[in-house]
Amino acid sequence: KKHYKNDLKATLTTEELTQAETFGKSPNLMQAINDRIAQSGVVGEEKNRLFLFVVAFSHLMENPLNVIVQGNSGSGKSHLIKKISHLVPQDRVKRYTRLSEKVLFNFGEYDLCNTLIVIEDYDGIGEEAEYAVRELQSNRILISGVSSKDEKSGDISQTDKTVRGPIASMVATTKGEVYQDNATRVFFIAVDESQEQTERIIAYKNQLSAREINPKIQQEQT
Repeated sequence: KKHYKNDLKATLTTEELTQAETFGKSPNLMQAINDRIAQSGVVGEEKNRLFLFVVAFSHLMENPLNVIVQGNSGSGKSHLIKKISHLVPQDRVKRYTRLSEKVLFNFGEYDLCNTLIVIEDYDGIGEEAEYAVRELQSNRILISGVSSKDEKSGDISQTDKTVRGPIASMVATTKGEVYQDNATRVFFIAVDESQEQTERIIAYKNQLSAREINPKIQQEQT
């Protein structure tokens, strides 16, 4: 059973509903989705972007997926996961550049249930934050003991604080190797760092600058 903090309520017009149903019946739906991802501004990375899209929307499933995107500094890995995460309803996304050690432990019990967590710099998080991500991926729950002091009596009491998953996650790293306990819970993909990919990105930016591509079309796909 899913326990969303806020139920997603999207109101579609009759025309939008018809368009969605027609699109969902596309003969080659995955290719149609991949084409739409391209229109949102993700250049190249045809296989990676489609796989990341599936990971992102798996947050709605009982058993979500998790992925680590590897690449050198400046290779576009953070940009890639950020662009894909914008295709998901934003009230279901928790997006971070970095994580402090305790932040995931401090959410409400169901705040992270069936959400997508995006970490753009996985190299910068500490061991405790990394542990918290790992536990939400596999055990789907964080339970921590919390001490509180009564202001009047001064008595100290102990309570349990619970944060529930499951979560889907997409994180970016420059590391070639990842701690073994983390590696067993995720998929790994590498960004395209070829000269051809660089040329595709430059050509795309030139088209944007020359107004050969309408930025509004990108926004309509996100």
